[in-house]
Amino acid sequence: MWPSSTRQGDFARVGILGWWMFPVGKHPGLGYLDLLLGAIREAVADAGLGLGDVEGLYLAPDDVGARETAMLAARIPELLGVPTRALALVECGGTTGALALKTALQDLRLGHVQIAVVAAGSKTAAGGLRGDPYVFS
Repeated sequence: MWPSSTRQGDFARVGILGWWMFPVGKHPGLGYLDLLLGAIREAVADAGLGLGDVEGLYLAPDDVGARETAMLAARIPELLGVPTRALALVECGGTTGALALKTALQDLRLGHVQIAVVAAGSKTAAGGLRGDPYVFS
């Protein structure tokens, strides 16, 4: 987020400070969570921040209901050792990533968080996620 001296009206200006992406392709030995956690760590480092600076996590999972994404929003902060003020798991088909970004931007602009991470991942190059999806009745 930009310093408070650049505030316009009631809302602060926001910007993207860092990002990371694994190259598209096969990553033997790395599962979905490995890739997602690695991307989060690298993006935070690219921004010149530490994981302890992160206040909000906004996750866009590959396949909601698969074993690897079960309780993802609760597991990622725990695996990273990051206490969060805001946490969201967004799933909306082809617009999932854009909606996760919109959700983070809203929280940033409203001042709910100062540093947010939006993370999405896919392991479809390996034939989709491993494990049977949960069936809800």
